[in-house]
This record gives sequence, structure tokens and C-alpha cells, in this order.
Amino acid sequence: MIFMINIPIGIVASVLTIMFIDKKPGEGKNKESTYIDYTGIALLMAALVVCNMFWKEEAEDWFSSNSIRICKSLQYWVDRIYCL
Repeated sequence: MIFMINIPIGIVASVLTIMFIDKKPGEGKNKESTYIDYTGIALLMAALVVCNMFWKEEAEDWFSSNSIRICKSLQYWVDRIYCL
């Protein structure tokens, strides 16, 4: 049922964007020099997954959880390797 509302609104928004938003002069010419930080994206995704995992876990004490101990030890070794 929710798709009956969201899909038409998304289609209308896309069409209106294509019709009324103009490209700026020179936009899209420097695609070769664009740098994408794939390492940062991967770390952000991992952090979001870990946060989601902890929020859904219903433990009384966070530090009694094995997953938190594992993540903390991983964080320790990553800090030792990359943050000298």
C-alpha cells in the first residue's frame, strides 16, 4: 500500500527535477579528477552495521556482550596499526 503513494510521488519528483533543474556551466567536466574515498565508505558502512547490531541487542550490560568485546579488540588493533 505504501508503494502506491511513494512510487508516483518519486516519479513526479524525478520528472520535475529533470524539467526544471538546469545544469550549471562546467558541471560534470572534471569527472576524471574526482576522488571517491572507498575506504571511508567501507568504514562508515561497517560502523553503521555495528551500531545497528548494538541497538538491536537487548543486553543488560553492554560490556558483557561478546560482540562488543570483539569490536573493542578490533578497534584497539586498528588504532595501533593505523594511528601510530
